[in-house]
Order: sequence, then structure tokens, then C-alpha cells
Amino acid sequence: MNVEINKIGTDTEIILESRLDAVTSSSVDEIIQKEIDVLEGSLIINLKNVDYVSSMGLRTFVAAYKKMNGKKMILSNANTSVKEVIKMTGLSSLFVLE
Repeated sequence: MNVEINKIGTDTEIILESRLDAVTSSSVDEIIQKEIDVLEGSLIINLKNVDYVSSMGLRTFVAAYKKMNGKKMILSNANTSVKEVIKMTGLSSLFVLE
């Protein structure tokens, strides 16, 4: 999994590429948690290059949400199938989907 981190003012954008599954989710989770520790604004997780999210990937998003302490978390640029998985699991109420 390739990960790129960009600072946009006080916000942090994490761009993920590839699949978010049991193999990749632990390393992605670690990166996201470290960024949340120093986060000043919103967290934007850009999924434009992610073609698959497993239950472990969803767990990574939920863990991040719990650690956000009320800060805004955005899942952006998800393809149709990834959005559908998030919506079907009822997690779309936790995140802003853009």
C-alpha cells in the first residue's frame, strides 16, 4: 500500500493507493493514528486509488473516527463499490463521504 500525506492548512490529507484489506490495514492504521496524534484540523482520507476495502479496512476507519474526539473526518473520492460497502454497513453516518 502506497500512502502519501499532505498538509492543507490545518487539515491533513492521507492519500491511499491499492487495496485496504487484512494485509495492508495494520500499517495504514498505524500511519493514520500517528497523524491523528498531531492533527489540528480535519482528517481527509483520499480513497481515489483504492479499489477494495475489507472489514479490516473498515475497522481502520472506525478506529480513526473514535480517536478523532469530535474532529471532522472525511472519506473522499471513494469509488462506487467502496461507497456502497460503507453505506451498507451503516458507517456512512460516522464519516463525511465526498
